[in-house]
Amino acid sequence: MSDTAQTIWTALVTSVGGTGALLAVAFFAGKKWLSTRIEESVKLECSKELEKYKVDLQEQVKGTTAEAESDKKLFQELLKTLPSLGVIEFLRQYPLGAAFTSKWIEPLREYESTWHVPEKHFLDVELKSQQQALYKAIAALTTLISKYCYASDRNPDRMSISFGGEKDPVKLEAIGKELDTAAILVVEQHDKLVELARKKLKC
Repeated sequence: MSDTAQTIWTALVTSVGGTGALLAVAFFAGKKWLSTRIEESVKLECSKELEKYKVDLQEQVKGTTAEAESDKKLFQELLKTLPSLGVIEFLRQYPLGAAFTSKWIEPLREYESTWHVPEKHFLDVELKSQQQALYKAIAALTTLISKYCYASDRNPDRMSISFGGEKDPVKLEAIGKELDTAAILVVEQHDKLVELARKKLKC
């Protein structure tokens, strides 16, 4: 090969090699840039999602807190209507087969006539379910009282199953047991609601 040809070949190889090196550098740089852009994009999306999650969580906490406060107020109102040491203790201790003063059962009638509306329902699902069980038990008891208990002719404030004219002791005993069974169910449902509310509402 002549000197001229050798010079041309060397220049060609050098040129091709230089271009290849430049292409390699450019490819590496481009790959790194693309990787950096993808990483930054992923970080940005993650940051946006995290911020959205934080906002949603804060709103959820606010909503839960507001519901809990509403239920706490309603629970306190319920205890004023049906205090554990008031009508509930009366039902727990006193047999309804005996004569009793009608004022003791007035809270039951008040609860039945005013606590069926949505404004008187707990927002918490479990509390609402237990409240409904209590309401159902109270409605059943007041129905039996209206059916079997009569006011005294001498004292209208006194009520008894015997004031209705029934004299058969066997029947009176059966009626008394039916009333007491219904009364105990009210007590049990009330106790469950109170315990559940104290646990869930921290009060």
